[in-house]
Amino acid sequence: MSGRGARPGCWPTQEQEWLLRAALEQGERALAAWEAWRATTQLDQPGYGTQHLLPLLYRNLADQGVAAVEMGILKGHYRLAWYKNQVLFGRMAALLRTLEGAGIPTMALKGAPLALQHYRDPGLRPMADFDLLVPPEQGSATVAVLLGAGWQPKGEAAGLTPAAMSVSNGASFRSSDGYEIDVHWYVLPECCYAGADTDFWTHAVPLQVGEAPTLAPHATELLLHVCQHGYKWNPVPPFRWVADATMLLRNAAVDWPRFVAAAQARRLVLPLRNTLHYLVEFVQAPIPAEVLAVLDGQPISARERREYQALIQPLTMPGYVAMHWARHSRATGGASRAARVLTFPTYLQRGLGLAHLWQVPGVAAAEGMRRVRLKRGQGGGGSRL
Repeated sequence: MSGRGARPGCWPTQEQEWLLRAALEQGERALAAWEAWRATTQLDQPGYGTQHLLPLLYRNLADQGVAAVEMGILKGHYRLAWYKNQVLFGRMAALLRTLEGAGIPTMALKGAPLALQHYRDPGLRPMADFDLLVPPEQGSATVAVLLGAGWQPKGEAAGLTPAAMSVSNGASFRSSDGYEIDVHWYVLPECCYAGADTDFWTHAVPLQVGEAPTLAPHATELLLHVCQHGYKWNPVPPFRWVADATMLLRNAAVDWPRFVAAAQARRLVLPLRNTLHYLVEFVQAPIPAEVLAVLDGQPISARERREYQALIQPLTMPGYVAMHWARHSRATGGASRAARVLTFPTYLQRGLGLAHLWQVPGVAAAEGMRRVRLKRGQGGGGSRL
């Protein structure tokens, strides 16, 4: 099944596809999409997801000589994004230097490497925060550095324990002047176990953020991260992943055998093959047919299908359990099913930060319901797992 076929709620809506085409394509297809999108949209009140694409839309239309009255508004969005990103990069450079001084290796994820290396213009890719990866064994030291530098934990980060860190992929912090950073010790929440991100570190490339050196994922691993992050259901469809993946594929070379191997090793073939199919069908992304054929031919377990179905629609209580069972199964590797069943309550206990196993059923049920409300756009605060 391709990403286009089933059309679950995680994919862009018709209006969002018009915006994507107008921002990414050339000639009549782009101009027709622009006319269709502008007829349905009030630019003075863009939605949260929409405004992230407006700088790229401005550049693409300007390059094609469009002189619509809305171009002034779009140019303003581009200038604002450029300014905010420059300030954010300067602010993050100071933190990167502090972490470097503490002997902590760092790697910028998502927005920063995309903006600087693949969009090649910091004004084209707005960023609300900064994502930073550190080695898992340096997670506690990184949190200590952040707290010492005046950064305050957000949500679940306030009660973070080493046990909880071992089954989560990161936490969020806010500075006194309003900047936010997501610190990750694992790249993906689906894969929180020793060695999960070896390929990210092994193939990382240099990146300069402001005046501070750090690392960035190679295009191969960054594409995996973009696709895996983007396919999941959200009350506001996270359709910017389509633009991120398209710009990356246009401006960098992907090691496709390594990408396929990474998908197989993480047991994430199903979401990754569907996102790649969508990119080929929607924007004619330069993805080799043989790569899709290999992914299409891979066996998909029932557990992987349940996890995928849980994540492409509003979360349910069975979906919450399926999601964490799949994550626990990855972390326990070759253990038997019986062993995984026996250790699953301990996994939940650590993630929920509980002192006793008997607390798990009640707290896990409450957390599951909170996550269901959060996924359905009804609020609920930070997650404990």
